Amino acid sequence: MDELVHVRTIVGIILGLSITHIVQGIVKLIAHPTKTKVYGVHMLWVAFLFLLITHFWWWEFSLREIHEWSFLKYLFLIAYAALLYASAYLLFPNALEEYTGFKDYYYSRKKWFFSAIALTYVLDLIDTNLKGAGLPRFSCNRILRKPCTSHCSLPDCHAN
Repeated sequence: MDELVHVRTIVGIILGLSITHIVQGIVKLIAHPTKTKVYGVHMLWVAFLFLLITHFWWWEFSLREIHEWSFLKYLFLIAYAALLYASAYLLFPNALEEYTGFKDYYYSRKKWFFSAIALTYVLDLIDTNLKGAGLPRFSCNRILRKPCTSHCSLPDCHAN
């Protein structure tokens, strides 16, 4: 169990930095509303990424099911968390001086951002397998990243 504490600590730090970066970006927009033009689509992706990071952190509780740890598993989880941080940074870079606002920046970095988000879905399949759930069959709930708890009323629609 000591390995789990070690793994969850470093993953928690990286995910905490990710959430901090997102919250800091939002607060900068609130504190200086005339400094940078806000773009609605960008803000929707900010909300999505915040939920994605929070969701990932929540489900990392399932790591308790792993009884044998290896450096490869440890490295994988750190890389996954680092990808989420990189995605947060892509949404809120430190400087926007060379852009007219978030809309201009968003479209100039959309390939990087969407590639990172697509990669998180691939890594999520590996993460699910790592936790012992196996690779899932096609499921509407899985595509929605199972954002709800057991109280969710979405029907499971497995393809056969």
